Amino acid sequence: MAHHSLETHHKLGRLTRRLKIGKAEAVGTLELLWWAAANERIPPTGELAGWIAEDVAARCEWVGDSEVLVEALIFARFLDRRSNGDLAIHDYADWAPDYVVRRWKRDGYSITGKPTAR
Repeated sequence: MAHHSLETHHKLGRLTRRLKIGKAEAVGTLELLWWAAANERIPPTGELAGWIAEDVAARCEWVGDSEVLVEALIFARFLDRRSNGDLAIHDYADWAPDYVVRRWKRDGYSITGKPTAR
C-alpha cells in the first residue's frame, strides 16, 4: 500500500529518527496501520473514530509506549489529531490504494480523485 515515493520521503525520515527505528520497521509499522484502515473500512476522511493510542499501537504491533508511537506519527504527519482529539490518517483519500477508493465509491462516498504523482 505504500507509495513508491515513501522510501525517500522526509516524513519517513522524521518517523525513523523520532522513534529511533530503522526504515524497514517504520515502513512495516505504517503498512500495518494502513492495512487496518483498509480492512476496517475507514472513510476517505481518514477518521479513526474511537481509536485511542493503544488501538493504533495494537494494529501496528508496536511493543513500545503507544503514546510515543502516536505522537511520532503525528510529528511525521502520518496521523492528524482533530480539534476534538480524534485521530485521522493524514491525506488518506489522496493516497489510499485503488481497491479502497473503488470500495468507497461502491459505498456511496464522493471521491474527487487521487494524485497520480507527487
